[in-house]
Amino acid sequence: MRYVIVGAGPAGISAARPLRQLDKDGDIILVSEDNQVHSRCMHHKYLSGERGAEGISFISSDFFEQNSITWYPGKTMVRLDCKESRILLDDGTFLPYDRLLLASGAYYLLPPVPGLKEAGNVYGFRDLSGALAIDKAVKPGAGDVCGLSGIWPNAMKQGVIAAKNMYGIPTPYEDTYALKNTMNFFGLPALCIGDINCLDNRALVITEEDSKNYRKALGGGRCIKKHTDGRKYLRQRHLPVSD
Repeated sequence: MRYVIVGAGPAGISAARPLRQLDKDGDIILVSEDNQVHSRCMHHKYLSGERGAEGISFISSDFFEQNSITWYPGKTMVRLDCKESRILLDDGTFLPYDRLLLASGAYYLLPPVPGLKEAGNVYGFRDLSGALAIDKAVKPGAGDVCGLSGIWPNAMKQGVIAAKNMYGIPTPYEDTYALKNTMNFFGLPALCIGDINCLDNRALVITEEDSKNYRKALGGGRCIKKHTDGRKYLRQRHLPVSD
């Protein structure tokens, strides 16, 4: 059996590993757009200088060798030929397959602002190449970044499920509860940001729960507000949590 996986993110890597465990003799080929396997969740640590480009990888340096996986780094799939069961890479290489997994993930989209696409200082922050370009262009300033929709654990689980299905073990993906950290419970929007389970004395934690609402606020240092019903604001030293 010849398996081709497009994408070296959490889903692609998580599929490649169990595939090798399930099929000891099959050919496994992995194609990635970047020249390095890296965690997109760690791009901010690269920009902050906490880690280098190699420090944001989530696999060992000998991962492909240890798992007998043929890796095509820095390549992009430009065509899918279902009739011939093969894909075409941007360098003209055709890769035939018996089973194909497309795990390339999402891509960033620039909003339709006039002149934005033509600007020379606008970058996407999805791939390592984008992080490298931003690091080269920007200068340190100040501010905070809030990231939503942490889907890394789900992508890894989906990769394992995909590997089983590729091997011939029909397995549905059922863990859909935490696909995002923004949810809607029967019309009630809920949002989770930051460390909501702080265990030390850095933060003040206030919770309120009744039959219709659950609220939890963390405050410390600066004014922090968090609300789940679209109306309540919980502020440091001024915490009106009742109706």
